[in-house]
Amino acid sequence: MELTVSDEIANVRAIEPHVVLLGAGASRAAFPNGEASGRRLPLMADFIEIVPVQALLDKCGVEWRQRGFEEVYSSLVEDPSQAAVVRELESAIYTYFDALALPNEATIYDALVLSLRSKDVIAKLGSLPQLLFLHGNVLAGYCVNHRVAGLKGNRASCGCALVPSQLLYPITKKNYQDSPLDSVWKEFQGHLKTALFVTIFGYSAPSADKEALDLMAEAWGEWKSRQFEQIEFIDRKSEADLLKSWSAFVWLGHHDVRGFFRDSWIAKHPRRSIEAFKSQERDAAFIEDNPLPDTTDLDALQSWFSPLIAAERNAAV
Repeated sequence: MELTVSDEIANVRAIEPHVVLLGAGASRAAFPNGEASGRRLPLMADFIEIVPVQALLDKCGVEWRQRGFEEVYSSLVEDPSQAAVVRELESAIYTYFDALALPNEATIYDALVLSLRSKDVIAKLGSLPQLLFLHGNVLAGYCVNHRVAGLKGNRASCGCALVPSQLLYPITKKNYQDSPLDSVWKEFQGHLKTALFVTIFGYSAPSADKEALDLMAEAWGEWKSRQFEQIEFIDRKSEADLLKSWSAFVWLGHHDVRGFFRDSWIAKHPRRSIEAFKSQERDAAFIEDNPLPDTTDLDALQSWFSPLIAAERNAAV
């Protein structure tokens, strides 16, 4: 059996979610030259060099040059005498990220969002995927009393005002389940349990984030029971390093490693990644790629999706 692009566009049958887990590496890939004003997106390895906190740490006599940011931050949180420094540090970081703005041209994130449907999930927008901010976000707000999430400044369904989310969690005491992020993590776990395909884009799964990995592993379950699911890595790390970090999730051979987003299942089969995967892997069909256009023109990119979205609307009638 051979399936053409037209066949793929018309095939709107999948109900399983495609879950995408984004890390700092995905943001760096999406904005290699920085955001609209040229501000760079940091990785943890260069966080202190990019986000303007060096002067504050030096002023307070904090040695940071031989340590990563997470270690520095955790040591400050654990020292009661540094409470004022912690508040100033958190404020400086929040201000930096709050000032970031999207460029006018289309980015990988625009392509990613348009390439997924409402059944799908991006954890870090026809219909758009759900967004879950597992580590907080400058536009996200939470009701502390009722563990409800939404847009900062709005009111939750419980009537409470949504306050800004926390961005930083000390590596020795993340406690997502005891924070307002608890509801977000529970929702993410629910999607992960039913996911057929998981794409991990630029997230290194650091050992320092053990609680996050444990919560994901709990939802994913025993890897031997996920014999039909697929995990895809979009990362520049070696396959050996990735499998070492994600050994609890990968069933023998059921993974792909892509160095670039354009080579991923999402980019080659936008809005139909699950249907395409099932056709190839379960039905043994020869499938034709329907790759995203190589453009930074946002209007042109959105127009390209028109036939896909039209097929979805027809299928819903």
